Amino acid sequence: MRILLVNPNYTLQTYIPIGLAYISAALKQQGHVTSAFDTRLSVKKSLRHDLQQRMQQFKPDIVAISCREIDFDIALQVAEIAKQHGAFVVAGGPFATAAPNEVIAFDCIDAICLGEAEDAFAELVERMQNGQHFFDVKNFWFKKKNGKIVKNDVMPLREDIDSLPLPDWDVFLLESNKFEPTFLSSRGCPFNCTYCINHLLQKLYAGKGKYVRFRKAENVVAEVKQCVEKFNIKVVNFVDDAFTVDKKRLKTFAALYKKEIGLPFTVITRADMIDYDTFKMLRNAGCESVAMGVESGSDFIREKVMRRRMSRETIVNAFRAAQKAGVCTFAFNIIGSPFETEQTIWETINLNRRIKPSSVQISIMAAFKGTELYDIVKQRGWISDKKFEGWFNESALLLPSISKAKLEAYHKTFAFYVFAPKQLYPFIHVLRKAFEYSPNSLRRFLGWPFVRLNQLHNIFRRTGFKRTVLFFIRRAATVAKAK
Repeated sequence: MRILLVNPNYTLQTYIPIGLAYISAALKQQGHVTSAFDTRLSVKKSLRHDLQQRMQQFKPDIVAISCREIDFDIALQVAEIAKQHGAFVVAGGPFATAAPNEVIAFDCIDAICLGEAEDAFAELVERMQNGQHFFDVKNFWFKKKNGKIVKNDVMPLREDIDSLPLPDWDVFLLESNKFEPTFLSSRGCPFNCTYCINHLLQKLYAGKGKYVRFRKAENVVAEVKQCVEKFNIKVVNFVDDAFTVDKKRLKTFAALYKKEIGLPFTVITRADMIDYDTFKMLRNAGCESVAMGVESGSDFIREKVMRRRMSRETIVNAFRAAQKAGVCTFAFNIIGSPFETEQTIWETINLNRRIKPSSVQISIMAAFKGTELYDIVKQRGWISDKKFEGWFNESALLLPSISKAKLEAYHKTFAFYVFAPKQLYPFIHVLRKAFEYSPNSLRRFLGWPFVRLNQLHNIFRRTGFKRTVLFFIRRAATVAKAK
């Protein structure tokens, strides 16, 4: 069968959607034909025109759309066009898993897939191709012609994730050279932050097998090696929620990676799951940057509202250990949580000044369906009617403790407060006040250059001036060549 995999990319992410790449690999392993469509590549054109053209050229039997809540409006446009061309439309990804009843209610969606999809999707396609009954395939909810919804349980988790075929990067990279591969060496997160749907997945798969699973170091390095040789990537980015959980595997990985790959790599972990010796081991293997969540400098917000139970000293010690080991640090921060105030924002700024990260990311809190945070704000009536448009735009919450204007003004000036000498604070205060008292549309319009400036500043601090300039020169040359 022919399957079109669609990424409705509202936030214009350049990373390959790894979930779709895994599904494509599983389907190709069974002899099916796949193609990918990322809506980011249609930004300056007509999404409707481009998708209709792809539908006419590829003629898919199934259109599979993976989306987050923020992408869902685009996902519906895609689904409507796909139905017009007679395709069977399946919606999956985080939003379908978090709000299945809401998603399947739309006429343009025939089925939804919950949780991990490779095995379930491969079984569905095989049955459809062979003309077999498929309404009992695990992980799927199906909408029958009479409108009745068939709701199936999820199948047991595949414990040996090394047995999965490697992600199909080609399905996206052959589509465009504007994608970047990422690598996932594990599945499942052992933690339960309130702003994440991880707790929902743990509940969904209760009794269905081991939830947190790790690939063998040899398998991971073999994947990276193949991708490096095929696509000539220069930096390897691991996107595991907590890369450093399994210390024994990490030790094997570090030695093997240094021997077989040797390229700079980046990882994400938690401050309470790493120490100096681990940083040193990663640095010796080629790790140039570690991202860790600070999230909030307020103990109450971090530990009670977000349920990230780690002390300030734990965070400080982790960042200092990384710096001592020679690893660049990237600090994730979130403002705009329930009970946020101007004082708690300053606690976050001051904690960042204390840990001295190489670079920072500051996001505005989102309360997505399926998260415990969503339940908190919904019960209190703190969700606005305005659609959430991104972590770097504006707040979709109505918090009694701080105004949207003040919150967004702090968001735009946060990095200045963290990195600038305090002698410049009077000037930053004036800039923040100007943002705060600007009309909403003007504040957002003027705020984007500051977000981009912070992103550029982060790149310079992590990689240095020379490497940054060379990176942009190579990217410009690649774009020019593609044209």
